[in-house]
Amino acid sequence: MVIATPDQTATEFIEFTHEATRLYRENRIAWGRRVAFFNNNSRARSRLVDVPKAYAGDAIFAAPEDDQAGLLSRILLRRKSTRNFSKSPVPISIVGDLFRQAVMARKLPDPSELINGRRRSYSSAGAIYAVEHYIIGLNVDGVPNPFIAYCSPQNRKIIMVEPKADRNELRKALGLEQAVLPAFAVVQTIDLERSTRKYQERGYRFALIEAGLACQTLCLIGVTLDLGSVIWGGHFDHLIDRDLRVLGTHETAVNTILFGRI
Repeated sequence: MVIATPDQTATEFIEFTHEATRLYRENRIAWGRRVAFFNNNSRARSRLVDVPKAYAGDAIFAAPEDDQAGLLSRILLRRKSTRNFSKSPVPISIVGDLFRQAVMARKLPDPSELINGRRRSYSSAGAIYAVEHYIIGLNVDGVPNPFIAYCSPQNRKIIMVEPKADRNELRKALGLEQAVLPAFAVVQTIDLERSTRKYQERGYRFALIEAGLACQTLCLIGVTLDLGSVIWGGHFDHLIDRDLRVLGTHETAVNTILFGRI
């Protein structure tokens, strides 16, 4: 009799629960209608968005007007979602610079802090780094389009996975509307086995937090490179997993970010 180890059990549990969150053609229609309803219904939005909680206590701090003098303040003010991208291509050097600053590992002054002597620009529970990043290029100058590539943080390289991808298939997998044409998309996947080996089921939560931290880092650095972005949650997971050549079980897509000139 084969007895599953705790991390195997945790991975299988996460695979099962994650499956329920996938978008397929059947449930995407209902999902899209609900999104459209809330986008077009100001009353529904006002009941759910920007509604402060009421407490009886006195305010102990009231924020002044935003200071726009600092560099970070200016970056934060410019950081906003956009679906309107220009047709101008983005050089591969800009894509590389985005990943160099946001995702790729950096040498530490004291190599003893981590086994491999490297860290990244965002936090990860236990320094496991369960989130992987792939690039889907649609309008990138300097390489044939469309393509699929993988960012290898430890080697500080972007590696081609599929140099002659099908544009229509990629747009379908990403769930892109005809009016939305980014220069490239960043797909974040989670290595479920890696995330659950140390923290078991809770590792899935930690991996999602890590994906969010890495996503925000990418978007903020994108602002400094004059890139617009939008976090695009409407991709078809099973199609993206197929295109990225991941199984969709032990490793699966959880988030997509679209980038382009604005």
